[in-house]
Parts: sequence; structure tokens; C-alpha cells
Amino acid sequence: MKSPMKTVVLVASILVGLLFLASGAGKIANPAGTAKLFAHFGYPGWFATVIGAVEILGGIGLVIPRVASVASGVLSAVMLGAIFSHLRAGEWNRMAFTITLFFVLVVIGVRRRSSAPPSAASEQTLK
Repeated sequence: MKSPMKTVVLVASILVGLLFLASGAGKIANPAGTAKLFAHFGYPGWFATVIGAVEILGGIGLVIPRVASVASGVLSAVMLGAIFSHLRAGEWNRMAFTITLFFVLVVIGVRRRSSAPPSAASEQTLK
């Protein structure tokens, strides 16, 4: 039987994963609009496609136990970039959501790391 905290973290992983899937798909589906937004922050247009792909892969990774903590770490780095970009642009109204999502990702990463099944390589190392 799973503990309530594991259930909460699993549900959060699924919801945040869906959020990043949608966000990444939106960036890739509308490259011109997203490139314009990224240009507003001073980034080249192609960077939006890279971030979109990372968000899609990270969103999928959040629900795969073996890679959930790594996916959470990568997406946390993306969110730090978003926080920095919004700060630099003076977009204070976007900060609450961005910072909250960053901390949710950190919690997911820590909790999923401690509950991830050991890999075959780490089992060999322990012998």
C-alpha cells in the first residue's frame, strides 16, 4: 500500500508532466509566435523549439520512475531560466506561478529520487 505522500507526489508528477507536455507542444506548434516571445526576452527564435522539446521530454520523464528525478532537475533548470527572464523583463505578474512551479519540481525531484527503484548498474555496484 502506498503512503499518502507517495500518492500526492505521483499525482503532482502527472499533473505537472501534463502541464509541461502542453507547454512544450504549444511552443513547437506555434514556432513563429513563440520565437517572437523569446525574442522579447533576448533569446534567438530557435531556442524556443529547444525549450519546447525539453519541456515535452521532461513532462514525459516526470511519470517514469527511473528518470523522474532527472526530468525534475532539468525542468527546474528551465524554470530558473524562466524566472530570470521574467525578472529581467520586469514581468512581476508571472513570478508567483513560475516560482511555485519551480519549488513543486524540486519537491517532486527529491521525493521521486528517494522512491525510485534502483537501477541494475547501482545494484551491481552494491554487490
